[in-house]
Amino acid sequence: MKNNKKRSNKGILLALLLVLGISVGYAVLTTTLKINGSTTVKSASWNIHFGTIGTPSSTGNPTVVQAPQLVQAPPTGIDEEIEFSVTLNKPGDTYSFSVPVENDGTLAAKISNSTIFTISAEDSDSVTVPSSTYDDYFTYSVVWHDTNATPAQDDQIAGSSSRTIDVTVAYRTDIDAADLPDKDVTFTMDLLMTWVQA
Repeated sequence: MKNNKKRSNKGILLALLLVLGISVGYAVLTTTLKINGSTTVKSASWNIHFGTIGTPSSTGNPTVVQAPQLVQAPPTGIDEEIEFSVTLNKPGDTYSFSVPVENDGTLAAKISNSTIFTISAEDSDSVTVPSSTYDDYFTYSVVWHDTNATPAQDDQIAGSSSRTIDVTVAYRTDIDAADLPDKDVTFTMDLLMTWVQA
């Protein structure tokens, strides 16, 4: 009986050593991996608008019907349009002004549309004037101040910066009497710039 008891104790002892050996072996094979980190995404803003219009200048004796003024677009209240109206009374009259296009946002912006300048004309009897005759007595330009180029698709303005546009309308001086209009002609000009993220 003592032999059986010794054997039984040896068996229990052996079983305990095996369990401990397995536990220690399992603990040795266990590894915990952990990644700690943080990421901050900085705020970004989008704000393209016209800035303060420069003081207009003129030569000759044009009549200013409406000085250039900013028009706020609802509901944003951002200055997205400029309206002006001027009468050029005789050859040599010119009228011009400058205005910055301001990018007060953090994202670079570019012009996305390809056709941005349109012009039409009617005489005082509301008859459409052919576009082929516009240049006979009237010139106009809308150009970047820094390059003297008309704003075009893919032109860019970096974030927190601006570019100035110069607008000029003129009654030509190098004009033949035969080319003078026999009725008042009203030109309507639209410069449309659609800005998207560059």
